[in-house]
Amino acid sequence: MSHSSPPIIPTDSATPPESHILATEPLREGPQPQTRPPTFYKGDEYMVQQGYPGFKPMTEAGLHASIKMAFPEATDENLHTYIDAINKRVEEMIAGPGIRTMGMKPQSDDKTFFVRIPDSDYAIRMWDGGMDYYRQFCLDFYDTRRRIPVNLPQGFALWPSPSNVQGMYTMSGPLVSWERAMNCKGFPDGEEKWSVPEGMHITLVRAGRPETFTFTVPVRQAAHAAPVQPQYGTL
Repeated sequence: MSHSSPPIIPTDSATPPESHILATEPLREGPQPQTRPPTFYKGDEYMVQQGYPGFKPMTEAGLHASIKMAFPEATDENLHTYIDAINKRVEEMIAGPGIRTMGMKPQSDDKTFFVRIPDSDYAIRMWDGGMDYYRQFCLDFYDTRRRIPVNLPQGFALWPSPSNVQGMYTMSGPLVSWERAMNCKGFPDGEEKWSVPEGMHITLVRAGRPETFTFTVPVRQAAHAAPVQPQYGTL
């Protein structure tokens, strides 16, 4: 059996082979075009086009699972009809009032309101997250040592503080995150978030620690409003 010899590159040629030219080309400077992640419905496509930092579109499997969770009658055979209906609704919203993005997490170097949790590496971040329309803030836990958001740490719970005005923000149990309220299963670490009203007092309770930690959600000052503060004294 004959064996083919490897190609011989002539050394006396005035022009080096094309592969050598490519190998010795200087690297191009400047920003290189980034490949957009694949999207499987119009809502994620819109978000990717807007270039929101940190946004991760759903996988095809994730989209299908979300539809089946929201619509128990959805099956593999009729999923396309639900996706078509969702896409049509998204297109109508883009053409009409537009899409309000809610819950988008800030990047590590973005400015947020925050409170550091005593005797821990954790902090609580608060940011607009598209909730300013409802006079609320988004909230999450942040690991200051690793500089990444985390889900609710083991043994932690957020409660409405007794210092809140009676009749306001006085739900009967701990605050529930968006993901747990929607009964999401196996959501990634760092994705959990809450939404809380402006001015609310929140108490952090930690298992095994008798002391609690209470903080206040910021209050936005409306640009067009300049309310007069009452004076205290005798008229």
